[in-house]
Amino acid sequence: MSATSYSFRNSAFEKAETSYRLTDAGLEISKLGYSTSIPYSEIKKVQLYHDPTRFAMDKYQCDLTLGNGAVFTLKSVHYRGLGDFEDRGPAYTAFIRGLHEQLKNFPGIVYHSGNQPGCFAGNLVILIATVLLVTFALLYMGSSTTTGILIKLSVVVVMLIFSISYMKKNKPAPYSPDHLPEKVLPK
Repeated sequence: MSATSYSFRNSAFEKAETSYRLTDAGLEISKLGYSTSIPYSEIKKVQLYHDPTRFAMDKYQCDLTLGNGAVFTLKSVHYRGLGDFEDRGPAYTAFIRGLHEQLKNFPGIVYHSGNQPGCFAGNLVILIATVLLVTFALLYMGSSTTTGILIKLSVVVVMLIFSISYMKKNKPAPYSPDHLPEKVLPK
């Protein structure tokens, strides 16, 4: 199932939702009474990735990069208020599938899932360094540990588990518009 339209509000800095609509000619974008149309042939890159935040752990994004370098970002969550996001995952996923149905007729588009390779490598270095530091701390604390230190280390271990899950979902990989990677789409 695919949808031909999708809308969301990105943040408090936006007064209204931005609406996206698939047409035969291209992607139509509307906001506050203004609209523009982007021919599908202008889209040069599509990147799908998981982008969780403290308030929206299930936030997914799609970046559309045009030939002139402009980037349009679609998000699976809608900003309602401070720390309050509405999950629009099913509508987002349906729209992304519909968009790919349109785009598969245009050769030369690069389809990429996960983080950019440089970003992924940086995240991996930080993750490995954190694992090594936690391991070092656990090995050398000995029997002089206090309850407070153990609680803090437990929090770090839990965060590492979330980080590993994030890294698995966002491992850089190409994909085909006929086979969207489920790991970077809301369930």
